[in-house]
Amino acid sequence: MRIDIHSAQKALKVLASIQGRLGVVKFDGRAHRITALHPLLSKPLSRGGLKWTSDSGHVRKVMVEDLDAQKKRVLYVYYGPWSSQRHTSSAYVVVFHGGGPKVEIRLSKASPPGDDKVPIVHAMGFKAGGYKDKPGMHRLALRIVRKANVEIGDEEAVIGSYRLSDGHLKPAAKRVLLNVIICALAAIEVRWRARIIAPGSKPGIKSSGKKKRLAWKKGQKIEIFLDAKFGSQEKHEKLIDDIEADLKGLGLKAEREHPHDLVVRKGHRPIIVEAKAWPKGGVLAAAIAATGQLLHYASLFEGAAPRLLLALWKAPDLKELRFLTPAHIGVIWRSKEKWAGDKLARTLLPELLN
Repeated sequence: MRIDIHSAQKALKVLASIQGRLGVVKFDGRAHRITALHPLLSKPLSRGGLKWTSDSGHVRKVMVEDLDAQKKRVLYVYYGPWSSQRHTSSAYVVVFHGGGPKVEIRLSKASPPGDDKVPIVHAMGFKAGGYKDKPGMHRLALRIVRKANVEIGDEEAVIGSYRLSDGHLKPAAKRVLLNVIICALAAIEVRWRARIIAPGSKPGIKSSGKKKRLAWKKGQKIEIFLDAKFGSQEKHEKLIDDIEADLKGLGLKAEREHPHDLVVRKGHRPIIVEAKAWPKGGVLAAAIAATGQLLHYASLFEGAAPRLLLALWKAPDLKELRFLTPAHIGVIWRSKEKWAGDKLARTLLPELLN
């Protein structure tokens, strides 16, 4: 094994051993207390609905308490290899929230570093997803972490460093881990802000209170308004995060590609996944709306004709959804800790459903 990878794994082992109070940081003027909880869990792939690509690492829960709003949230911090195969020659810290990875921080390098001081950095970029202003999101994320006292260098967050000779971390390991959590919280916050701004609107500009006639623009889609009326944005995003994390955990390539919720690439024909979480509209209404979207997306898709899959937030009555069969649309849903699906879905994604 290369000496630099060995040193990265030593540094990772130290980070994984940290538990207890990490510190208090401020976001938007609100204080957040961050605590790494006991115990450190092994074999994270077999626990709960969260999925990791490799089962050889460890995971620890981290509690984030908003001291002003009196709210709590739990992050899952994974320490170990991170790749599409069961490699053991890499060292990553990956922070999960809502079923999916929010930041992936690599300690080991693709090639041997030329200096004894190996930097631990994160670009705070937002390549995946259909966000319109990714450069603006990048700048905002850097501003947030800078205000939380994380160093910024060369347009990226400088989380810390470790010594090539022995893996010694600098600053102290507890501060390095705190910087990791700060980067994850910033990524979650920036994605949330990007989602709650309506398409075409500008943040910070108040409405005049006058009703304006809808001015339809090229490419604007009515499903935006249907989802806003009947759907739950939180449930929708969690559903996508869960599917994406589970598929990646199985070694499949699954990415958000605007305007699609998710595109799974396996074999010669990709799979377009449309997620629907419409607690105010119901399963049948959600499936009817998704059918039109999926058929429309398929007609515009470049390359090989895609397969189509509907993901629902709850178990459906398949008799009600029999109209999906002639349209060649499969359907999946969450069943406790596992995914379930109809016959076509089991053919499309046997890795997930069998």
